[in-house]
Amino acid sequence: MSVAEIEEQLAPLREAVKEYGDLIRKLKEEGAPKIDIDRAVVELKARKRKLEETEIALSPKETSFDRAKLEDLLKRRFFWDQSFAIYGGVTGLYDFGPMGCALKANMLQEWRKHFILEEGMLEVDCTSLTPEPVLKQAIFIFKNIVFEK
Repeated sequence: MSVAEIEEQLAPLREAVKEYGDLIRKLKEEGAPKIDIDRAVVELKARKRKLEETEIALSPKETSFDRAKLEDLLKRRFFWDQSFAIYGGVTGLYDFGPMGCALKANMLQEWRKHFILEEGMLEVDCTSLTPEPVLKQAIFIFKNIVFEK
């Protein structure tokens, strides 16, 4: 099936999604009852789901990929691996190889270019690990807030 034929089949579905998106915006602007907005949102989600299912069904099979194979390839080429893998690994901690470091640096550079330079936001660099006493205090505070109500 050619790209033009696929687009021809997807066009009405995309139009239906756009139509309901516009309807929801209009309902919100007019201050419509919440129940009417909620019904429209449910219908919009159903239309989006149908569009996604159709896109997946019409997509050529050679464009799909196997996530497990991709992760295996990235590990074999040492883009990343689990920290302390030779000792059994530590869940949630990862080491980056040379290509992984380069990819991470490029992503951070693009992120900074957009958010810091273009959006004028400030950058903060914090620790990635949280000590156990901090978590215990946070749980204590959370329990007090939840159970006081």
